[in-house]
Amino acid sequence: MYKRIPSISFFAFTIYLLTISCLLVEQVDITIQPTITAQLVTRNTSTSLPSSTMAISPTPYYPGLIVFPQIKMEYYDIQGATAEELVDEIFEKGPTAGFEHSLSVAAIEYDLWHTWPGRGLDTCELNKAETGYTLKIIAPRWQPPSEASPELIEAWIIFMEEVKAHEEVHLNLIREYYALLKNTIAKSTCLTAWDAADRVELDLLRAHDDFDRNSEPAEFP
Repeated sequence: MYKRIPSISFFAFTIYLLTISCLLVEQVDITIQPTITAQLVTRNTSTSLPSSTMAISPTPYYPGLIVFPQIKMEYYDIQGATAEELVDEIFEKGPTAGFEHSLSVAAIEYDLWHTWPGRGLDTCELNKAETGYTLKIIAPRWQPPSEASPELIEAWIIFMEEVKAHEEVHLNLIREYYALLKNTIAKSTCLTAWDAADRVELDLLRAHDDFDRNSEPAEFP
């Protein structure tokens, strides 16, 4: 299993108070967070229903949230109203990655697996080989407090976009080497297939680390 990610740097941002708007519609009190819109729809019914006050829970606002469809996501929640506070939270709660288990903002946990009848024996059935991989991405999740500045929120969104782009390269590496793994097993013999598959996995680890060393780190703010 393997993890990895970019590094971070920061400087202080100016803070001011965000306003929360309240909308009053026909005795219905609705609290609306920034960028969240609530709409009431009236339907005609044959039965008269008693009037009541509806309580609508606001949807949490997580700017820049990293999402990869069809991939398992795991989030660690961070708090703060300044860049310094957010970075401190990442240092405290973020995952580790790579051969050196260095601190990460986000990381990918993956596992390539392979098996076949008679694996490791002189005689086997490579034509019945089964392969696959599992993926999980760990990323930060931040719900800005009211005192967080718009500039800080925008900087965080840009930062998360850069982190996501970095992770997409690692995802592509996993898919590329998975295809190589299947091809390698198919071309091997019962005596060589297991070792050949292990070499592909080791080459993938090196490819991840090479990319990290040679890519520009995402910066925040």
